[in-house]
Amino acid sequence: MSTTYAAAPFADDRGASVPTVAVARARLIAARLPLFSLCWIGVGIPWLLFHVRDGRLDPWAALAHTAVMAGGFGAAILVARRHPDSPYGRWATVAACLLGVASASALLASMHGSGEVLGFSHLLLCLGSALMFAWGWQAASVLAGGALFAWWVVEPWLQLFLPIEELWVGCVAGSLVSLALAETSARSFRTLWHGRQAEHAARTELEASRDAYRDLAENARDQIWLSDLDGRILYVNAASARFHRVPVSALIGQSMFDMITDHARNPDATEILCGIVRGETLPPLLFQVRPRSGDAEAQWHEVLVSAVHGPDGRVTGLRGISRDASERVYAAERLRESEERFRGAFAATSVGLTITDTAGRALQLNDAICAMLGYSRDELSAMTIDAVTHPDDRAATNAERHRLLTGAQRSFALEKRFIRRDGQVVWGAISVSPLRDVDGTPVAFIALVQDITERRLADDALRQSHRELRESREKLRRLARQQTTIREEERKRLGLDLHDDVCQELVGMSIMVEALRRRLGPISEADAADFARIARVANGLGDHLRLLAHELRPVQLGDLGLEGSLRSLAGGLSTDTSAIEVLFSTGVPRFEEQTEVGIYRIAQEALTNAMRHAGASHIELLLAVEGDVVRLEVCDDGCGFVLPEGGDGFGLFSMEERALSLGGHLHVWSSPGTGTTIRMTCPVHSGRVADHEAAAPVASPAPMAGS
Repeated sequence: MSTTYAAAPFADDRGASVPTVAVARARLIAARLPLFSLCWIGVGIPWLLFHVRDGRLDPWAALAHTAVMAGGFGAAILVARRHPDSPYGRWATVAACLLGVASASALLASMHGSGEVLGFSHLLLCLGSALMFAWGWQAASVLAGGALFAWWVVEPWLQLFLPIEELWVGCVAGSLVSLALAETSARSFRTLWHGRQAEHAARTELEASRDAYRDLAENARDQIWLSDLDGRILYVNAASARFHRVPVSALIGQSMFDMITDHARNPDATEILCGIVRGETLPPLLFQVRPRSGDAEAQWHEVLVSAVHGPDGRVTGLRGISRDASERVYAAERLRESEERFRGAFAATSVGLTITDTAGRALQLNDAICAMLGYSRDELSAMTIDAVTHPDDRAATNAERHRLLTGAQRSFALEKRFIRRDGQVVWGAISVSPLRDVDGTPVAFIALVQDITERRLADDALRQSHRELRESREKLRRLARQQTTIREEERKRLGLDLHDDVCQELVGMSIMVEALRRRLGPISEADAADFARIARVANGLGDHLRLLAHELRPVQLGDLGLEGSLRSLAGGLSTDTSAIEVLFSTGVPRFEEQTEVGIYRIAQEALTNAMRHAGASHIELLLAVEGDVVRLEVCDDGCGFVLPEGGDGFGLFSMEERALSLGGHLHVWSSPGTGTTIRMTCPVHSGRVADHEAAAPVASPAPMAGS
């Protein structure tokens, strides 16, 4: 049992110190320790003498063991006597016992004694201390653990007649028994202590109650008085004298009826007196009483009057207890005035107010809710709230009302539909709180109802506009996608025509020119130079057309993918004065063909503009896949430009249209002297429209920090 030490014992009503459980246990140990020590040492001395006589034990070893035991227990007795109200004595006693265990174990080991005898002596020590000191399982567990440890240490030098396993089982079982005995003894001691303290407290309370009742009347805050049947005062307490502001002697013999004012709310004193004589039991009564000092204001008193019976059982007088009830009376008057004001405000407010019982029947309604629903007050009073609630909203309302009744929530607010008398649907925002009785049980609900029909209609119109806007954006995206597809197809067709037709015609024309020069035979140097110039122009034109055909139809996308194509594009556009750095923050997977072509074209247009118009020395191209969004950025340190207004600028319009066709949008930040940043974001799958589905307009430099 836990024995937490309490340093300060409490005191009884007479001021005598009453020890706590811990202090009482400490005193018990201090008182019983000398007897325990004497018994333990006294039992051990004959055993030591027996072995000394047989020559199995050295006399000096026996003397040393006795000295150790006497010294340990003597020190424990000294500590317990000096600190009788602290736990020091208990732990000093445990230490003395452990010292005895260690000494006895060493003594038996030196003489190769019996292990069973040593275990039995340890068990006796644990059981005896548990019974004598009632110190609980904590101290007992320390002692038992020390005994087991000592036995385990010296076991190799002991003689064992039983198997070691059986001995260990017996030692452990004995230790557990000692722990149980220690805890049982501690609990019994605590129960006994509490019983004695209860007896002491009851005896003290009985003795004190006589004195308490003796001065109860004199020290009571209520006025206590006694009178005869004529109303003459025979006794009053000090509280009555303080109220009347006169000495007690000045009130004796006075008529209590003279102290009652003629207020209309006062009961008839004569009728009350007759009722008491008849044996009636009266409830507390309110009287307006004026103090005898004359200059004090009259006050309201709550008076409980009863009869005083004589030896023969007849009523011989009146006794009463009075207390000041002025504040309660005035509070009741203020409450009535407040209720009147509430009723007026309840009826006059422009917002609907209802008070219903827990079943939903109307108890009180104002004009606003009647006008909102188109019913008269009498019609609504005969209906339940479910009768005027839209069928689709009844379940939600009843669920919230049930949560109020079960205490799951203190109030609730929701928007619901009502059915007017003419069948029209009106929306109302209601806020409901419970009205509770003195026990806290909901007995009614008060609801505030505001007509929000116009707002709901406006919200519905706004949602319809949003749907139409999303549909328009989707149509615009599909149109942009279709235009982009048509443009790419046209580029492919033109590229094939240039490569397969025009370039081949130029090659044929070069062959025809060369054949003509050979048929002419020897010609002048001027004519030879003209023929060579014609061949160079034709070959240059063919190379230019082939390059243009490749730009119109980026066939490398199919082989290299988007990442390789962008690197190839950047390498082809880079010059000694304008370097293009390509960054891929993440691995770029393969996308749909339209997505890859769109991203490639936007990057191509942005890089071409930076090379041709910005005069940039460093251009950075970044492509990253972030979740299901692709982000492309092209930043340069060029001269920048003023962003066009009204959608001017074919290059920007083309990039914006391609971003829109991919379901994304384009942002451009630029101003003269600060360079240009172009950012395009779109979903990985171009067939899905992003949440920000409409292409954003070309932005000014200011939003760049917050983008």
